[in-house]
Amino acid sequence: MNRVLVIADDLTGAAEIAGIGSRYGLPTRLVRDQLVHRPEGGLTVIDTDSRLLPASEAAATVWKFVEPLRAGQFDLVFKKSDSVLRGPVLAEIDAMLTALGRASALLVPQNQSRGRVIRGGEYQVEGVPLYASAFANDPQYPARTSNVLDGFVDFDKAAQDPANPAVFSSTADGGDHLHPSDAGYKAMGESIDLKLFTK
Repeated sequence: MNRVLVIADDLTGAAEIAGIGSRYGLPTRLVRDQLVHRPEGGLTVIDTDSRLLPASEAAATVWKFVEPLRAGQFDLVFKKSDSVLRGPVLAEIDAMLTALGRASALLVPQNQSRGRVIRGGEYQVEGVPLYASAFANDPQYPARTSNVLDGFVDFDKAAQDPANPAVFSSTADGGDHLHPSDAGYKAMGESIDLKLFTK
């Protein structure tokens, strides 16, 4: 029997995948701690409870769960992320790849069965741009854009005022409170992780 590993960033996602595995007759285990024994056949779902953590802490948490494992112990490894990319998705994927000694991953964030699709680089929910959907009111990860790449390059965070994230910082404000200054553009440019553009 195939051995499948799923790393989920919250209990809801972990339970969803475990439920699907169980419904299709797979021996299924959902764990919230590190695996202490060699995985058996079937589906193993690990909840890292890392979605609400800062990126560095989320990466360290995923590393802690995955590093003791070996990619060869599983026939398939799946990183369960939020379908609208809430949370430190890139940091968690990078930590998982590094821990398993893998060079790349395929990220498929959309969920067509729930009307969550990407068209021309724009994320839509039931035909509405993500930033105009109910996800704009999410208390931890409010959608501020529908551009999929913005989930990996957070220009708002680079230029915002730490005391009031809804506005530019004093050095990043271009004067009209709508456009960044030269220093703001510089901060945004420096926030881009150049590893996104290399193999």
